[in-house]
Parts: sequence; C-alpha cells; structure tokens
Amino acid sequence: MRRYTSNIKYCLAKGTIDPDEKADFYQSDLSEGFPKNDFELRIKLVKKSTSSINPIIKNLLEFFGIYNRSIDEVEEYLRSVNLSYDKDASETQKRDQFINSITDRFEMYCKRVAPRFIDLSTMNLLASFVRQHDYSAFDEPISNPFYVRYLQSEPRGSRLTKAKIITHYLLGKADISEEYRNEMYKNSIVRDFYVAYYFQGMLRKGNVQEIEELNLIFTNVVNRFIVSLMTRLQREEQLALDTMRYFFDKVNSRTRNQFAYLMGRMSRRDTVEAAQIFLKHVFKKMIKQYEHEKFDIDSLMLFRTIGVSLIYLNDSECEDDFYKILIYDRNMRTLNRNFHIEYFVAKDYKVHGGDLLKESVYEKEGILKLWNFLYHSVFVRQEREPMGLSVITMADLIIYREYIYSKEQNDELKILNFQEFYKNRLEKFEVRAQRNGA
Repeated sequence: MRRYTSNIKYCLAKGTIDPDEKADFYQSDLSEGFPKNDFELRIKLVKKSTSSINPIIKNLLEFFGIYNRSIDEVEEYLRSVNLSYDKDASETQKRDQFINSITDRFEMYCKRVAPRFIDLSTMNLLASFVRQHDYSAFDEPISNPFYVRYLQSEPRGSRLTKAKIITHYLLGKADISEEYRNEMYKNSIVRDFYVAYYFQGMLRKGNVQEIEELNLIFTNVVNRFIVSLMTRLQREEQLALDTMRYFFDKVNSRTRNQFAYLMGRMSRRDTVEAAQIFLKHVFKKMIKQYEHEKFDIDSLMLFRTIGVSLIYLNDSECEDDFYKILIYDRNMRTLNRNFHIEYFVAKDYKVHGGDLLKESVYEKEGILKLWNFLYHSVFVRQEREPMGLSVITMADLIIYREYIYSKEQNDELKILNFQEFYKNRLEKFEVRAQRNGA
C-alpha cells in the first residue's frame, strides 16, 4: 500500500474495496451483472435500466432482505410515508410501489453520504444499516452507520485516538499499525469519516491548535460527515458554534474558512440565528475592507465562504451584496469557478492555495462536468446548492474565455446547450442586486 507523505498534496485518495465486505454480495442475483470495479458501478448507477428501479440498488436491498415484508407491512409503510395507493390494487402493484419507494430513498441516502460516487463496500454498509434499523435509518444522520460499524465497539477513550492516528497517517505525520492500516484502506469514504470524527472531536474539546495543524480545505464528503456529527445533538451543535465564534479571529485562514462553512450549516433555530448574526457582522466588515483594498486569495476564499453560508442561513440582504461582488469581480468569479470544479467534480482531494486564481487550472472536461452538475442542481433541484449561486456560476461558464475564443465547435460544446439555459433560466432570473443600484 502507498504511504502518503507530507510533500504530496493528494490526500485521502480513493482506495480499494475490501473483498471481505462484498464477498457475499457476489452471490446475489444481479440482473445486469456484478460491476467489475468502482468506475463501472458509477456508470451503472447513472445509466439506470429501462424501468424506474436501479437494478444495482434493487438487488443489493433484496440481498439484505429489505423486501421480505408481509402485505400488511407493505401497506403500513405506504401509509406512513403518505404514498397514496388504490385499495383495489393488486398485491403485486402495492409491492412494486413499495420497492420503488425504498429504492429511491436508499439511492438518496447514498447521495447524502457521497453525492459524486459511492463504492460497493459503502453501499453494502448502508444497506446493512437500513436492514438493522428498518426504514427509520433513512432519517438517521449519515455518520451513524459508519460510527456503528467502525467505532462503537471501541473503548470510549480510544475512539478519538484511533481517528487521530489514521488522520495523521494520511497526512504523513505519523506511522500506523497494521490493524489500522487495513481498516484505513477499506475505501476513501471510510477514511473521510475518520478525518471528520477527529475534527469534530477536537472541536468538541476546544482543541483548536490540533485543528489548525490539519490546515486543509476538506472534501465535500468530509464536510458532510462533520456537519452530520456536529448537528446530531443540540448540545454538540451549540458547543461547536460557541467554540468557532470564540476562536474565529485567533486561527489561521484555512481554519477560519472551515469555521465559516460549518456555521452556515447550523440546523436549529437558536444556532442558526446566532450564526447568522456573527457571520453577518464579519461579512459587513469585509465589505468595507473590499471597498478600499484588493482582497488576497485568503480573503477572497473567506468572503465567498461567508457569503454562501449566509445564503444557507437565509440572509437575503447579504445574498444581494455577495452576488454583486461575485458578478463584477473577476478574481472572485475565477475563484468561485475553480473552487466549484475542484470541490464538486475533481477526482481527488487536493490541498490547494493560490492556484485557484489561475485561469487555466482546469481542462475543458472539468468545465463540462461542472456545467452538468450545476444544470442538474438548477433543473432537477436534488442538490442543496443555492439557486442563485448555481445560475451565476453557469452564466460565468458561458462567458468563460476558454469557450468564447474556442474554435473547436464540436459536440462537447453542444452538450452545454447554452441557448436553452438562457431561455429557461437567465431570462427569468433577476439578480436582486440590480434593485440596489449595482
């Protein structure tokens, strides 16, 4: 196995699947054949069968006995999730509706964990958790299946220690035992969970020095796990907010940026209001600073993160001010575009710095993937990405010089379908900043 050292900027990279975790799954009857690797799995998850049911997920759930329910249980489930059904419908029709619902909910559960890809081992883990906890599992924090599988059996005092050792090994700061090494290489999502658990543990303890030593901008999967761990209990959420507010001006720029991101993901009324007041105060100070001096890369990144967090916290006033700068400031547009590509569509986790302001960091493939991600976000609305931010970023992609000056009028550009996007969205999308005299 490859050791990740401190001079390598690619951390928490995609690993292999533990064969022991999927050995039994090979015995299940897969209508389209068992995927040979993660890449093939992703293709099959995207290209569904002609029916509305994803065959990979359907067979996985069948293997774990999710569908072995009496007709009374099926009808009770349909009522519990407010799915109307014809009382005169046949048992087969009711079961089909039940299977469709469970399959869709499980797929969305997988996407809550990892929106871009998910490996077979993780799907196996989630399906097993659903089987053990029945359908209430779909409403559980996404960190719970991983905590139960990898940490619950550990002595209470050693759970955080285990997560710390694995995290430090990934960053080349420590060696690791063979036992932990085998656990760590199960897959990248498991490693992301350990990093998130370590971060949240340090936040709970108020040990900001160890958080600063990470000096990372996390993958979206790590962030999803941190938010899940942070918001699962009211006292955890309040403690995290108190710690981040107290140390906000005392930490380095990347840690401050992470704190701003997490404050925007508060989930309860009291913490949402407190986070909004705090971030709005910082945001207004940065607006005044912006009027008199040019932002460096750290200030741009922090300003963007705070702006997006305030959008999540439903602050329409700051949303307007943020969009003004995002639209008219070239450096902000460049950073926003490149950050979107790296955070949402890049294959590997990358520790990044000033290179996010370079115009030519990413190839056209990344631009096309980002376009498809945002297009799906705007038109299908299954992502939490704010509508206004998605639309402005898509408009920026349209005018991005790589496409304006491109002479390659090939099929790739047709995929973007600019005219349809403009007609259906941009003509209807009014940037509120116009009302404020921008």
